[in-house]
Amino acid sequence: MNIQEQEEQDFHRMSPYEFEAAAVQQEGASRSSQRYLLTDFDTWVENPFWDGVDPSHPEAGQQELEEEYREAGHLAETKATEEGR
Repeated sequence: MNIQEQEEQDFHRMSPYEFEAAAVQQEGASRSSQRYLLTDFDTWVENPFWDGVDPSHPEAGQQELEEEYREAGHLAETKATEEGR
């Protein structure tokens, strides 16, 4: 087998969407503390490897973030912890 035939066998053709999915997997594994990843298509996608540390969306305002915390019950727990209860 010559070199060109070997290169053709080793080459993986994929659509731009498949490439994005692979990039999300690769970046997500190395950035597990980030809940959202920005793709080359300028869209935010959830990180499949997110470890649950950073709950905020990069474009969320502070008020929206507090509402998410309140709905999840985290805001009350955080304030109680700060007050020493």
